[in-house]
Amino acid sequence: MFRVFEPGQLMAEAAMFMPHGRYPMQARARTDVQCWRLARPKLHDACRRWPDLALKLLAGMSQAVYDQVNKVDWMTSSSAAERLANYLMGLQERQGDTLTLPLNQRQIAAHLGIRAETLSRLLNDWQAQGYISGKRSQWVVTDPAHLASLSMTAKRPF
Repeated sequence: MFRVFEPGQLMAEAAMFMPHGRYPMQARARTDVQCWRLARPKLHDACRRWPDLALKLLAGMSQAVYDQVNKVDWMTSSSAAERLANYLMGLQERQGDTLTLPLNQRQIAAHLGIRAETLSRLLNDWQAQGYISGKRSQWVVTDPAHLASLSMTAKRPF
């Protein structure tokens, strides 16, 4: 799994500007989804007519490259606990203190570059220490300050 998309995000926009126009991956939805597909010539025409649209697309693609470079750096220089804390804090920013995990635990572990057993152990340890509570896909962050301090190494100052 390369990426998990949130509602409203663009997918495969870079492929619209590649000579072959193909995206080297496929997507699967875990729930019902509504998508819009824009034909490549129409997008190119829109970018010519509205340069601000082209600049916003370029900014989005640049951010995606930046995020992937940081993810590689983060995966090689962080602990499993730091990665999980960062993941949970990102969910908390979008969902609040009550979290619904968008993936099963095995998929989250793969996404974070850790073993499923390590993820399970961390969740159990954090629950015992009172940082989180819950089970399976429903969790509550009970000590956001602790998770935030663990996840701080993932934050870039720029």
